[in-house]
Amino acid sequence: MEKEITQLKAINTELTKKVEDIGRKTAESERYKRRWNLRIIGLKEEKEEDIRLIVVDIIKKIIPHWKEKMDMILDTVHRLGPNNSNRPQQIIIQFTGQIFRDEL
Repeated sequence: MEKEITQLKAINTELTKKVEDIGRKTAESERYKRRWNLRIIGLKEEKEEDIRLIVVDIIKKIIPHWKEKMDMILDTVHRLGPNNSNRPQQIIIQFTGQIFRDEL
């Protein structure tokens, strides 16, 4: 029994290290991916809004030459957090590459 317990403790220690390593790698990957994001604060909310279309229109005014390739540049656009009537929810824009976020 003692030998078996010792083996199980070693396995448990090894698995714990692997889980911690996976957790660090996941957090690092998420941090890296967030560098492709842009946050918009204070854009008024409308009922039944298409936030992607609104953001696309804003970006087209800032960088007109992106007009034709907007679907290839923007990955996701969504509002963040709980709906609060006192102030509009923030908007997260995720680009397909960090270079696009940096250019904007």
